[in-house]
Amino acid sequence: MYVEDIGFSIAHRILHQPFLYKHVHKVHHTFTQTVSIAGSHTHPIEFLFGNMIPAALPVLMLGSRMHLVTGLAWSAVRVAESSNHHSGYNFPWIPWDLTPMRNTPAYHDYHHSGGDFTGNYSGQTTILDTIWGKNKKYYSIRTKED
Repeated sequence: MYVEDIGFSIAHRILHQPFLYKHVHKVHHTFTQTVSIAGSHTHPIEFLFGNMIPAALPVLMLGSRMHLVTGLAWSAVRVAESSNHHSGYNFPWIPWDLTPMRNTPAYHDYHHSGGDFTGNYSGQTTILDTIWGKNKKYYSIRTKED
């Protein structure tokens, strides 16, 4: 999960570079309010480099040591997580929310809604955003709201 998260976070940050954003990633950002289908609504280049390759990294690392059913389950979990993160709802029964520094739908919605297109890039966790300092604006606003 963390390997995929690192790959996705780096790819997503690269996709926000002006040229790639304008010609590739903007397709995904046509959704300013997140809905589940937005997780899969991407330009073909983004789908390959931003979604498929990061999700395939853990599978490729394990290679023949990974069972086919495990690989299929991993794919299903990734689609479910992407749909959840773009749903706009913080469901209380999501099991992967128990993971430390977990990304939430509200966290990702802030990125889509124009709160901060220059931050909140992470996929499954907030680890790289925290290291890069790319979620300070989100947490300063959340602190004021709480």
